[in-house]
Amino acid sequence: MLNWVKKLFSGNEADKAETDLLTGLFNKDAVGQYIEGYLEGTGRNTQCMLFFIDLDDFGKINDAMGHAFGDEVLSTLGRMLKEAFPQNSILGRIEGDRFVLFLEALPDNNTMSTESGRLLELFRNFRAGEYIKYSVTASIGASFYPQNGTDFEELLKAADRAAYQAKRSGKNRLVLYGQELAGEEIDIT
Repeated sequence: MLNWVKKLFSGNEADKAETDLLTGLFNKDAVGQYIEGYLEGTGRNTQCMLFFIDLDDFGKINDAMGHAFGDEVLSTLGRMLKEAFPQNSILGRIEGDRFVLFLEALPDNNTMSTESGRLLELFRNFRAGEYIKYSVTASIGASFYPQNGTDFEELLKAADRAAYQAKRSGKNRLVLYGQELAGEEIDIT
């Protein structure tokens, strides 16, 4: 088991400083450090993918349903991401309603496509709430290592730019970096 996976599930006080308490995922600093560490070490000669996940209309969820429900949405998403991507991934909540999913050592384009499909399927089925089932959508951008960046910040900026295009194009979709200007998008619905 990978070191960051062990830390994510441990109860150690030092590890809690790296963890977003609401979702149980890594915080932005920790996720960046672990991705950098991976890329500088065993991931140096591999293909990887970084997803920037931005929940759609999250402010409206908080306004309409209350902040406690908004917190439930975020914690449910954290749990679902951990369940869907338990291995060869680094997961983090980088701020508010924005998340990062980094997939390591993807051997080929078919695997990248399959993993993208798994993330899209997670959002097709994502419902939050115990008594009221609320559908939540996301605008997702994806970037690729080493094609779109060779460190965490470059990959994050590229994926963020693609997610911004997903939002501008109507939300609830995945856009691959480099394809945002060509109009190639995957609608999640």
